[in-house]
Amino acid sequence: MTIALTSELGGTSPSIAVDQRNSSRVSKRVYGIAVQWADLRHALVGVLRASLKKAVARPCSVLFPRLSDWMRAIRRVYWVYHQRHGFYPNLIFPSRYTEKIQWRKLFDLDPLLPVLCDKLAVRDFVSERIGEEFLVPLLWTGNDAEALPLERLPAPYIIKSTHSTAHAILVREGDAPNFAKIRETASAWLETCHGTTLDEIGYVTVPPRVIVEKLLLRDDGAPPRELKVFVFHGVAKLIQNVFICGPERTAMASYHLLDWTRLAWKSAHPPPEPVCPPRRLDEMVRMAERLVAGLDHARVDMYECDDAIFVGEITVYSHSGLHRFEPECADYLLGSHWNLRPSRMRALCTILTKHRRIAQHNHLPRAMPSPMSQCSLDKNIF
Repeated sequence: MTIALTSELGGTSPSIAVDQRNSSRVSKRVYGIAVQWADLRHALVGVLRASLKKAVARPCSVLFPRLSDWMRAIRRVYWVYHQRHGFYPNLIFPSRYTEKIQWRKLFDLDPLLPVLCDKLAVRDFVSERIGEEFLVPLLWTGNDAEALPLERLPAPYIIKSTHSTAHAILVREGDAPNFAKIRETASAWLETCHGTTLDEIGYVTVPPRVIVEKLLLRDDGAPPRELKVFVFHGVAKLIQNVFICGPERTAMASYHLLDWTRLAWKSAHPPPEPVCPPRRLDEMVRMAERLVAGLDHARVDMYECDDAIFVGEITVYSHSGLHRFEPECADYLLGSHWNLRPSRMRALCTILTKHRRIAQHNHLPRAMPSPMSQCSLDKNIF
């Protein structure tokens, strides 16, 4: 009766009150579990997100700067080539010789290239392959221009840098050179990096040094004839014949096949007809092929000085690929001898797997002689 009255008056029965309290406790527990699960899920998501971010960021931090470096280099090469030739190079399927030089500048990371670019290290390379008797006599080498013993060097001689091109000062017999100016110029050479100027990566790691060599002259006092032998995959295909004429040392050039057939390729200063072949042409060609055997391409510069043959340098970036051939078919003809296939896959693999730098080669130059000892050793050659 009491329960009924209480119920009628709007009260709550004890059993219902107990059920409500139990339900409230259960709800609180469920809510607590839900909150804890939400917190746990949030923490797990945070941990997974952070782990994923680290997992992605770690290779990206390595890959993206590497790709950025590659893309900057490719843009520079494209732009400079366009400025010189008037069109952009095809680096995916290069067919011109000048395009393949650009491909090498970007994607060929052969450790031997810095050795061939180094005018001091390449002397050991030449000596090992064909003999030191074909080297131009060395008078001095060092990395301090102020230490150049110019006052004691016997003329004629030529001063060059080992890590660049077009760095040369000639001192002839009877000249009155400005030694202070020569040292100043040589000091400026040592501050330059030719490898970054035109993206010729083989020069980047070459130590900056200065060398002095004997200036080669024929018995009549004229400069010797120079032959630039273009070798592809161990076989010589073309010869550029160069005469140095006049006090301005004007280079008169002509192009020839191996049988000395002259090609109708234009040059700034073509020599007059006829152009007689060197007396030891076949021997010079064989020496050039032996020197760069194992390389897909190199240009070997050699001198015929009366009855002697000297190796001047080995060039892997001929004119940096910026020389315009005339007629245009000459560019394609030279390029046809150079097989870079598969050029696209090689370039892609290089970009994705390597930094744009060349590992050090184990072929190091010999210890540099002291200036005085080298001068005293080589005085007897004059």
